[in-house]
Amino acid sequence: MRGIRSGVVALVCVVLLSSCALVPFGPPDASETPEPSESADALYVDPGQKMTDRMQQIVAAVNDHDAPALKAMFSTGVLNHTPEIARGLDYLLSLFPKGGITWTQDPAENTPVEAFTNVEAGKLKEWVHGNYRLSVEGHEYWLYFADATVNEVNPHEVGLERLGVTPWVGDRNSEMSGPAAKFYEWVNVVVSDPNFEQSDGIYVPQ
Repeated sequence: MRGIRSGVVALVCVVLLSSCALVPFGPPDASETPEPSESADALYVDPGQKMTDRMQQIVAAVNDHDAPALKAMFSTGVLNHTPEIARGLDYLLSLFPKGGITWTQDPAENTPVEAFTNVEAGKLKEWVHGNYRLSVEGHEYWLYFADATVNEVNPHEVGLERLGVTPWVGDRNSEMSGPAAKFYEWVNVVVSDPNFEQSDGIYVPQ
């Protein structure tokens, strides 16, 4: 499964971005390192580590049932156009007991975590997204998040864009049905979809 930010890369690059490149999870080859610039440090911070850091923050907040901490992870832009964020927080936290969550990258995904960047007029943007398996008290969950980690064009857009959880399912495809199918559709929404912006925030099943 490609996921939203992997599924969107081609469209975003063609429609929205002036240049776009996938970012490898690791330091660049020294021979390829560009001249220092305002964006260089941000460009070569390992996105895999950024995703691990963010996932640790998310799990810590869920373990503590800390709704304000989760809300603060979202970008100002998302919060401004997602008036039902409180409902989403209530729903997500209701799925879990306090404490005890463990997590791994999602084994059901061929590429559970991904990142991509673009530079527009010398300004860097970077997005990351990932799929994870959570375990607590004998139950397992599929968690997905998308995070704008750098935005030198609109800094208020930095932060979580999407966060969602559903009971874990290992066999994922477009032929699924039930709650997992709805979540699958939400994760894989593409930029051309009229509901693309409405998918921001926290997933609440309809």
